[in-house]
Amino acid sequence: MLEKSFITFAIPYYSKPKYLVEAIESVFSQTCETWRIHIFDDNPNNPLDLDLINSYLEDSRVTYSLNSSNLGIAKNWNQCLESAKTDLVTILHSDDCLLPDYMEMIYDSASRFEEASAYFCQTEIIDSKGNQIFSFVDFVKRYFRPKGDLFRVEGESGLLSLLKGNYIMCPTICYKMSKVKKLRFNERWLMVLDLDFYFRVLLSGNHLVGSDKPVYKYRRHKENQTSILNDNLKRFKEEIDIYASISKDCVDIGWNRAAKVARKKQIVKAHLIFLSLKDLLSLRLRSVTKKLRLILQN
Repeated sequence: MLEKSFITFAIPYYSKPKYLVEAIESVFSQTCETWRIHIFDDNPNNPLDLDLINSYLEDSRVTYSLNSSNLGIAKNWNQCLESAKTDLVTILHSDDCLLPDYMEMIYDSASRFEEASAYFCQTEIIDSKGNQIFSFVDFVKRYFRPKGDLFRVEGESGLLSLLKGNYIMCPTICYKMSKVKKLRFNERWLMVLDLDFYFRVLLSGNHLVGSDKPVYKYRRHKENQTSILNDNLKRFKEEIDIYASISKDCVDIGWNRAAKVARKKQIVKAHLIFLSLKDLLSLRLRSVTKKLRLILQN
């Protein structure tokens, strides 16, 4: 039986212990105390120095596990979900932080939309030093999300809005395991496993609920997975592949409007053009060529 009153913060960890400590501290700083933390260390060759978190491990609500081998993103995230003893689970990224009222937002959303499969919020964007910064890409995405203090993302219309610009920051999501059931992240993906997950939630007839409150701090820095996969174009190649796959699946079930948007891949191409312009201003001509070639091929 899953605990209904607690939230598990499952933290997949690989490196950057300083950020991990900040993430843990942000859970301890919540206005609610009904939480549990489970850290899943996916770097057995260079594991976390436990001396850095011993003071937190003295709290019975905090546990640490070292994977015997490197599982990779999807398997480690799936482990985060499967190991939880609570109905509500947030996969808190180890380089991010919560604002103190994150749990309040989740509890409020869950009480008003009990049938949702997951709940998410808006974010503050921070840099490597924790300073709030402006992100043009994240600013633009806010115009694609539905209006309201709390809003449902469901069916073809919900998928359509996500395909126009995925406005859900995946680490903000709190999963409701009694609704998610056996749905898990697809190991095929490195960067778009979140969009694939949302698609399958909507395809199953379930829905997500979003809040307009920014109660999560998402860190953008050169060493995070997003930046690395942006630079080598792996992220965009995956987006192109998943948009093609979603388009085909939408045709099969009669979601023709969503199929059309997925087939055109306009948001992916627009992002590549934006980054190409930035490269051009910095005279990174080889990078410009690679991005434009990817656009023309698709």
